[in-house]
Amino acid sequence: MAIIQNGIRFFNTEVLEEREESTGYLLPRIKKEFRDRLSPRGQFVGMCSIGVEIQFVTDARDFRITLSTPDPELTFVVYCGELEHTTFKIPGGQIVTTHIAASEQLALIDKEIVDGAYDSSVWRIVIQKGSAIFHGLDTFGSSHRAPSDSELPQLTWLAYGSSITNSTGKGYPHQAARELGVQIANKGMSGACRVEQEIVDQFTQVEWDFATCELGVNMRGDQLLADQFEDRVNYLLDQFSTSHPGKPIGLITLFPNDNHYFKDMQAIGPRHQAHYSDVLRKLAAERAGEGVFLIEGFDVLDRFTGLYVDLLHPCDYGHIRMGLNLARILKEKLPELLK
Repeated sequence: MAIIQNGIRFFNTEVLEEREESTGYLLPRIKKEFRDRLSPRGQFVGMCSIGVEIQFVTDARDFRITLSTPDPELTFVVYCGELEHTTFKIPGGQIVTTHIAASEQLALIDKEIVDGAYDSSVWRIVIQKGSAIFHGLDTFGSSHRAPSDSELPQLTWLAYGSSITNSTGKGYPHQAARELGVQIANKGMSGACRVEQEIVDQFTQVEWDFATCELGVNMRGDQLLADQFEDRVNYLLDQFSTSHPGKPIGLITLFPNDNHYFKDMQAIGPRHQAHYSDVLRKLAAERAGEGVFLIEGFDVLDRFTGLYVDLLHPCDYGHIRMGLNLARILKEKLPELLK
């Protein structure tokens, strides 16, 4: 789930990918060998770097990081451990060097006050939006190193799902992860969460301690029948259970959306999403002995007004509320793991 190279830890990417059209390294969440077999949308969403982190520790008071993006814009947030430092946006098509200075205030406070799940000495460059290409780090002659295990959260959570999961670096999975004190590997696929064999196969090759899968909304308008959906989810559960025996897997039913309240509930969207959620309930019950458990989407997004006016995607308030609700639910479901 992480690569260490030249004293830097790259989290939530399994490859530093060279690109023909650019210098530097793309930081994708899905390896090219897997994403090339996805749908056209899945291919470029798999390149997205949301939730990818560039992590290091240095005594330098100032440093510069150089990034670019093939997208119209790249947004990233700088953290000192869990403390938010600054948000930056850089335009597409340009290699941009950003100068960042350490906070003088942190030196005035005992470390134990500002340390959390992440040690406050760990610089974290967290990608919020866009596909990031890393070109270099300059600490002006000071040394830097990758964080040690003791400076990082001890558990890693794999979160797979739709654009609601993909969200941004401050979406509900990241809010919940912060509340739980775990690292979140966000593998949401905006508009492309189709539970394909190809993407499941990558997830079996990465390290995680527990997983959640928010499934169904991206397929509700398809001709994919409930039994076909069940086959795909069974494949995911079979592969996860084989590659990560004993690791808990949470299945999240569809979050509240407009299709739950259509006047014509026999339309394809409402009908399919109801069937898909029933499949998840059935499989969670059948496979509970394998560590599979159910999370009801209505328990996570418990206020319909937490949505944007598109009545599908949560607003900022909705994501915050969902994150806190999900953290509570996960603690209840996994009391031995999330103490």
